Amino acid sequence: MSGIKKCALMSVIALCVANTLTAQGLDAIFMSKKYASLEEGLRMSAKKQALYAFNIANLSTPGFVPILTPEDQSILRDVSPSQEKSKEVLLEFLMSRMAENSKKYNALLALWKLKIDNNKRIVTLGK
Repeated sequence: MSGIKKCALMSVIALCVANTLTAQGLDAIFMSKKYASLEEGLRMSAKKQALYAFNIANLSTPGFVPILTPEDQSILRDVSPSQEKSKEVLLEFLMSRMAENSKKYNALLALWKLKIDNNKRIVTLGK
């Protein structure tokens, strides 16, 4: 099939889809709740990564008190029950949490890319 015929066919398909589906219908197909969940997960993971980087960068500053999420506070309390945490313990903890968060971010990003690729296949009829 020539390029012009493909373009014409895709235009006809696009018009049929546009005429039969409302904008809400398209959103339901292409921007499902799964997308929203993935977006939120990516956004939160990016924020945590920035927080860990900030804490690690400022840990050696005299008088600096790291900002920890409630989840991190709970884990750190379980790992080291004493109130006074050494900078070495905090550094190791923050670096391990940063590595875990990076894995989570990369997994979410891979899922996001798969969903985008699947939608591309749907729109282009698998071509």
